[in-house]
Amino acid sequence: MYINKLVSIVLLCYKNAEFIDEAIESILNQTYQNFEVIIADDASNDGSEEIISKWVKKDNRIIPLIQPVNIGMSGNQNAGFNKVRGEFIVPMSGDDILLPNKLEKQVIYLQEHPECGLVLSKTQAFDSDTKEILWEMTPCQSPEEWFFRTDWFFAFPQWYGSHNNTTTMGRSSYYLQCRYDTRLKYKGEVLHAMENYAKSPNVKWHGMNEVLSKYRIHNQSATHTNSLTDLINEESWIIHGIINVRYPQLHRKAKNSLQFRLFNQYIFDHKQKNSLNCLYRELGIYKFIYALLIKGLTRLNLRGIISKPARYLRTKQLYKKYEHIR
Repeated sequence: MYINKLVSIVLLCYKNAEFIDEAIESILNQTYQNFEVIIADDASNDGSEEIISKWVKKDNRIIPLIQPVNIGMSGNQNAGFNKVRGEFIVPMSGDDILLPNKLEKQVIYLQEHPECGLVLSKTQAFDSDTKEILWEMTPCQSPEEWFFRTDWFFAFPQWYGSHNNTTTMGRSSYYLQCRYDTRLKYKGEVLHAMENYAKSPNVKWHGMNEVLSKYRIHNQSATHTNSLTDLINEESWIIHGIINVRYPQLHRKAKNSLQFRLFNQYIFDHKQKNSLNCLYRELGIYKFIYALLIKGLTRLNLRGIISKPARYLRTKQLYKKYEHIR
């Protein structure tokens, strides 16, 4: 049984010594003060444990959970989940920041909308060194809009429907129906959200139209490499296979979403390795011809002919500059 009105913040930490103070301060400065902070540190060796210990002595709402050995993001996340006592849960990264009214606004919304299991907000990505706001992410309004959304005709602005864990607050009874699959290193949150959705398809999500958190971009972020791209692609295929086996009712939606991922990589990611034969096999004849057409237009620099892809491509240039967060 969860404690009524208590918010459990699960703060994941791995080598975040440089930023963890600011993250904790943003929590303690919340206008809503009925919370606990579970700091799950995955055996950092950069002094994070000492910094966490300092905060534990200052505030008894801070609960340290220090792993003796590194167990990976998914395992560390699950360890934090297992300590949750609150009616509401907020997952958070150790280098992100909450704005002061984040908890209050999302608690009020969930209390006033019992049909809603998860509420999200806008967030701003910012450069850790210059503090410059790089872009603003608009939240999705439903679970399907996040992990099954496709944009074949470039109808949405870039960053629409983006999902960052720090923006969310969920009912623990909904959010903790499942745990992260520890076989997944990079895409665990996607399968976790899909499984919660499959178990409770009638539970609503809501995206608030205001910025309530900030997402830090810094040099310690995971470096984007060809090998990392390959691993993320592999996990997307693994998730697709798991969903097909466990939840066959989602097969068609999952397949369309995976096709769009391949299409998007072919058009915009010059590092992708998919052959045309593979692309044809996975997309089918009509989507394959459409992909060739859009690719041809971008190569010929005829972006003005299709204004929506033109806007999309311009934002891709900024995206490429900070591609290490992908």
